Amino acid sequence: MVRLRTAVLQLAAVVLAAVAMCLPARAHPHVWVTVETTLVYQNGAFVGVAHKWTFDELYTAMAIEGLDKNKDGKYDRAELEELTKVNMQGLKEFGYFTHAALAGEALKLGEARDYWQEHKDGALSLYFTVPFATPVLAEAKGLTFSVYDPTYFIDFSLAKDNGARLGPGAPKDCVLMVGVSQGDNALGDSFGAMGGMIVIGKTVALACGPEALAAANAAPVPPPKAQAASGPIQRMFGRMFDWVRDKQEAAHTALKTSVERLKTEDPWSAALLLAGISLLYGVLHAAGPGHGKAVISSYVLADGRTVRRGVILSFMAAGVQALSAVVLVGILIVALRWTGLQSKAMEAWLETISWALVALIGAWLIYYQLRGGHAHAHAHGHAHGAGHDHGQHRHPQGHDHHHHRGHQHHGDDCEACAHMPAPSQLQGDWSWAHALSIAFAVGIRPCTGAILVLVFAIGQGLWWAGVLSTFVMAIGTAAAVSVLAACAVGFREASARIAGKGSSKWGERVQLAAGLGGASLVLVMGVVFFVGSLTTTQPF
Repeated sequence: MVRLRTAVLQLAAVVLAAVAMCLPARAHPHVWVTVETTLVYQNGAFVGVAHKWTFDELYTAMAIEGLDKNKDGKYDRAELEELTKVNMQGLKEFGYFTHAALAGEALKLGEARDYWQEHKDGALSLYFTVPFATPVLAEAKGLTFSVYDPTYFIDFSLAKDNGARLGPGAPKDCVLMVGVSQGDNALGDSFGAMGGMIVIGKTVALACGPEALAAANAAPVPPPKAQAASGPIQRMFGRMFDWVRDKQEAAHTALKTSVERLKTEDPWSAALLLAGISLLYGVLHAAGPGHGKAVISSYVLADGRTVRRGVILSFMAAGVQALSAVVLVGILIVALRWTGLQSKAMEAWLETISWALVALIGAWLIYYQLRGGHAHAHAHGHAHGAGHDHGQHRHPQGHDHHHHRGHQHHGDDCEACAHMPAPSQLQGDWSWAHALSIAFAVGIRPCTGAILVLVFAIGQGLWWAGVLSTFVMAIGTAAAVSVLAACAVGFREASARIAGKGSSKWGERVQLAAGLGGASLVLVMGVVFFVGSLTTTQPF
């Protein structure tokens, strides 16, 4: 029974970090896109989809930075051509975020064509057509398509009015019906392991024939049972994720409005409003799944950090990230006059460096844990080796070695007596250099949201407002991450106490298991996403 309880606790000690790890590293949106899609019909068959994607104004400001070559305040197709090519090259790697299927089987897509961009009313729009590799006849059953980013770095949403439509020439008895949200995606699968269902992309279904036309006119398409939330846990996770997503989108829009208000309203009240929204944005940004909180929670789990140290580490990492964003924008865009495209490329390199450093820290943590266990095993062997009468050993002062600092038999200072590394061995002394290393590794890559706000503020002639928003945003992020770090530490300590910390070897084994588990998560996360950052480039 004791062994069973111990095995369960060892597994439970790394649950928090494992949950954070299983979610995609980019799983919180930085770019919002409104989608208008046309199902193209030619020569008696449906041959592809024609997209119009309109980006939010904060991303637009970043994307067009430095592209107005003739300084006329307008952005024509020629000035946007380089940006369009970079976007399309990146989109190709992601299958254009277009997911089409026929009777449940994925449809192969061809290479995009007819692509161009326009800047109108402060927003950037991308037009392009994605052909099906094989045309689909109108009489074929079960044609569906959707637009979503499985990693949820980009939030795609169908336009409320006529977001999906049939192209010219399509049969009169064919209709498009917007159904339930996609569930077969990486983010949904990750939450699915915990019993949840995540909603990130609407499915559009084609139906033809008199029955389909009558049904479409009568009522909306009911959700397929396979994708419906079936229990309270699923509904809870779905509602929670939807709430965070909606509030973050609202805060994203409010950031832009708040910066603009600084020009038209009382500066002090507008600045306070901006600070409040930035704080909320930071909290919401951290409340969604993502890599920073996973790394820090895994690290405090592995390195035996106390709650106070976990909180300090969270704020240090957020501070480094905010400073990184200010330095990146200040040097590259303000001082060197780089374009948004060039700055984005530098941001990608910083991301690669960040993951490399995270992997190195993970490797060091594993070595640190194993070294502690090996050193203790060596001391343990001496304690019970032939010819060593430990019970008779006394210090010159006459104090029995078993009674150091009031502990009997298993004191922290008695390495030869403990069965596993003592908690003090696993935790180690606090080192500001050590803490700064993990903070630097996590925070060297600036938050994309902070960069967007900074660039937008610069465009409004309000550099200071962007800096204010960035650092207040960091405070909100740090507060949210601190909660998770505290939970990780508390969970580890509670598990160890239940298993008998301080009175049996099982409690110390829980500590070691948690340490190795957290260290392994940090290492695996760093390696996986370091490799991914070398092979994949975000298109936006």
